[in-house]
Amino acid sequence: MLYKLNKIQTVLITAIFFFCVTFDLFAVTDKKRIFDDANLLSATEQTLIQDELKRISVECDAEFFIVTRKQLENQNIEQLARGIFRENAGSNGSGAVLAISMRERDINYTAFGSVFDRHRKRLDRIREQIGTKMTSQNYYDAFMLFAKLSSSFGFWANYQEFMPMGFMVSAVLTFITVIILIFIHKGINTVDSKTYAVLGSFKLTNAIDKYLRTSTTKTRISKSSSGGSGGGSRSGSSSGKF
Repeated sequence: MLYKLNKIQTVLITAIFFFCVTFDLFAVTDKKRIFDDANLLSATEQTLIQDELKRISVECDAEFFIVTRKQLENQNIEQLARGIFRENAGSNGSGAVLAISMRERDINYTAFGSVFDRHRKRLDRIREQIGTKMTSQNYYDAFMLFAKLSSSFGFWANYQEFMPMGFMVSAVLTFITVIILIFIHKGINTVDSKTYAVLGSFKLTNAIDKYLRTSTTKTRISKSSSGGSGGGSRSGSSSGKF
């Protein structure tokens, strides 16, 4: 009897666990992520971008949103971005918001939490890249670029969008050349001091270790504070025109 109760209890706990996981995943993926009040996109484009924002939100364990307005009312573009994040992701989450106002030609990129930590040094660059496509009225491409840049993490992500292609090609060719030279060098007979050494002619007779001194340097580590407030414990923002 006790065995059956334990078995039933285990099954119930497992079922509750999977229900909670499934519910959380559904909540993340089913959330509205694009608010195109300026009507910049077709219905098909909105669906494609919504799906992409869902995908990277699950993949990065963060929240990503895009909001467009015909004009700003009683707030600036950064306040709009932070308000959207706060209303849809809470005040301590991770993610990013792209905010656009067509009348003022304002663009804002605001990142929160872990996304801000990864992109804090290139917020302006990301905003500028997206702004270039907004200027040429490639709205769909601009929003897909937002998703791509925001979800790119790691060392390579900091350079892949901004490093000149010529530099990358030169680096690859240089690496290949160095490898070839190393293999060629290994095949050449070289003469050095070991060539004339007689094996066994040298014998260590005495060794002395002398302790000189140890120095310790103390360095004070300063704490940095993130920019902005509201929406994420750590956040930063970049605003401009397009």
